[in-house]
Amino acid sequence: MVLQLTPTLVDFQAGGGEQSVIICIKNTDARTRTVRLRPPKSTAFSISGFQQSTRLAGGLETFFEVVYHGDKLEGGLELVEGVLVVQCDQGDVALALRVRLPRADVALQGDLSYGLLPTESRAVKAFQIINSGDAPAVWKVEWDRNLAISVEPSEGVIPAAAAGVPTAVSVSVGLLTGESAVGITGEVTIQTATAVKARSSGNNPFTITPLTASIAPYSKAILTVRFQPTQQPSDRGFASTTPTSDKAVRSYEYMAMLEFSGVAGKLKLPIRAKGYPGGVRASPPTLSFGDVPTHSWADQLVHLTNTSNLLAAKYEVLRGSPYFDATPARGTVSGGQVAQLLVRYNPKAMGCHTSSLPIRITSEGGHVIQQLHLALDGSSLKLGGKPSLVGGSDKLPKDFDKARHYVDDEQVMLSKVESTRRTGRFLAAPWEKPDIAAAFEDVGAGNQVTMSRGEYQTLAAHRDKYTTLMRAGRNEKLRQAKQGKVAEDDINLGMDTHR
Repeated sequence: MVLQLTPTLVDFQAGGGEQSVIICIKNTDARTRTVRLRPPKSTAFSISGFQQSTRLAGGLETFFEVVYHGDKLEGGLELVEGVLVVQCDQGDVALALRVRLPRADVALQGDLSYGLLPTESRAVKAFQIINSGDAPAVWKVEWDRNLAISVEPSEGVIPAAAAGVPTAVSVSVGLLTGESAVGITGEVTIQTATAVKARSSGNNPFTITPLTASIAPYSKAILTVRFQPTQQPSDRGFASTTPTSDKAVRSYEYMAMLEFSGVAGKLKLPIRAKGYPGGVRASPPTLSFGDVPTHSWADQLVHLTNTSNLLAAKYEVLRGSPYFDATPARGTVSGGQVAQLLVRYNPKAMGCHTSSLPIRITSEGGHVIQQLHLALDGSSLKLGGKPSLVGGSDKLPKDFDKARHYVDDEQVMLSKVESTRRTGRFLAAPWEKPDIAAAFEDVGAGNQVTMSRGEYQTLAAHRDKYTTLMRAGRNEKLRQAKQGKVAEDDINLGMDTHR
């Protein structure tokens, strides 16, 4: 990518008012590029200090300001996102803008298991409502008022966590038993089954295990719900487009029904989840190193962009050719971030070399997401010298690293033109060589042992005339054979023959 943005991701602090960040655009190419901006769609962000179209010379930078308007946000939002696109003739660069708003994070701690109680007795147990979020939470307890149950307090507001310390509210629940007690003996069997889905397409991504289990009196059973989303099928044809990772999110809402043997009622367990497709895009997908002398090397950079803004991806470069190598061989690309991969061409033998460098993309759990392939080509038509080995007990590990030799498109083109240029294959005449020219000064015409300079030149001119004559006759025969003609003689008189 010829344009470089700094920073690559903008995170604004939550709060009202306006906040701004200065963005730097640098042209890393040697040519002048025309830069345009496509502002984000969200009204919470605006751009200032940038013209509609700007021409940026090679190696120069330009700056503009991104302003976040906190007073224009609507209520009920937890995350505000926007994408600022920088456009040029060599491709677009996206800059992610995010604002994480404060939200409540509520959890319950405790249980209401009273165990065995005698008749006409009262038992009280308490549980806590804990708020670990940055925003206050309004809570309310609802129950069947016909039952002999008392809740104090039944509603209220939990303040936000202060300095990272969660806040809690204690709720007391009293239970008053009647004149008769109910006893349960034996074991209870629980069965699970997934009900009709509310919003989804494709197969059921949820798996519940075990489907059947027995629960002893006053004991617990653990159900495991596994979520395996499937990728959305892509359309076929030239008009099909690949959606971005955020737009290809698939939401799943299911209802699991819990049935108990001997009990008429059923329990409903709502299950909600989202599937985010992951992937990495390589830019550029093809690299050409031009002509590099043997035992030398040339370097180029490849940008690995994570197309998902939330999920991280791991990459591993597999060995594809002895002449091409990439470093680092493995790494992790965070959500919405870009990682640089150094690809080096180090020819150890003369010839034209091509290879496909495979890159395996996996999730953080080790699941293979995709397989990338970088098309590489280079040539080594000149024999270079081997570099001297590094030696000495005082050398550090960095002394053994090779210096980076980056090549751009212009250098690659010039090296290819230089490698295909024809050189003089014919030897110089003997009388033109400096070490022999002096010997002809003492040789005159009519020498019985050797020939003089003039005789050599006459012989060479006579030989060149014969060579030219024979080459012209051979070319004429080839031309006549291609055109279906024969040579002129006493029979056809040079006229075309019809077969």
